[in-house]
Amino acid sequence: MCRIYSDYENAAYIGQSADSSFIVHTDLIYELALSLYMANSNKKYADKLQEQLTSGEDYIKNVSMLDRQIRSIKHDMNNQLQVLSGLINNGQFNEASDFLKQYGIGLEKTIDYINTNNPVINTLINSKIAYAKSENIITAIDITKDIKPMTGNDLCSIIGNVIDNAIEAELHEEESLRQLHIQAYWDDEEMVFHVSNYINETVLDRNSGLATTKEDKNSHGLGTNIVKSLAKRNYGTCDYYETENEFHCEIRW
Repeated sequence: MCRIYSDYENAAYIGQSADSSFIVHTDLIYELALSLYMANSNKKYADKLQEQLTSGEDYIKNVSMLDRQIRSIKHDMNNQLQVLSGLINNGQFNEASDFLKQYGIGLEKTIDYINTNNPVINTLINSKIAYAKSENIITAIDITKDIKPMTGNDLCSIIGNVIDNAIEAELHEEESLRQLHIQAYWDDEEMVFHVSNYINETVLDRNSGLATTKEDKNSHGLGTNIVKSLAKRNYGTCDYYETENEFHCEIRW
């Protein structure tokens, strides 16, 4: 038998279908939104993990460099002590005295360039300065004794990256023009870490994002991103700018 539905029943049926369709679409939208949220959360977690890994790698790299320098100094000291021991055993006391004077001059040349309230920062910056000077980079230092800390090893990563980038840039300049200026000072309640280096042409005009120009893009060019993210994590700022023949990086926190 064929049943004829009333207008009321047809309306009710259509309403039920619309409600069911709305629920299905709502569920789909919810699942899609949840998937997008999870994907975004996973990406943020992955980015944060990558940042931490890269920061740790930079710290290990700096520590490894310092270890090599310490080993080199220790080896040099052993050689000096052997010479001194030989002179004394042979009764050559005047020669030993002269040798000590020469060795004292050598020690004066390798004394610390800075001495702040942070021994790790002292070692890091002193090693960078020594390397810069060994590459005939004229280096000026103006660093306050009272250094404001950052979370964990963030300050070491920032300082290491910024100075490394400046030194690397100077190695592409003529030796007679190489200059590096490292500053750390207080501006009211803010700590400022400022590094500037000589440039013979603009950098930001042709590379505003400061992307690496090296072939191995996966291993290089991470420095600027690390510095910016670590500064932000410590409620600070990172600015890159240029003045006449100088490139500047300024960190405030």
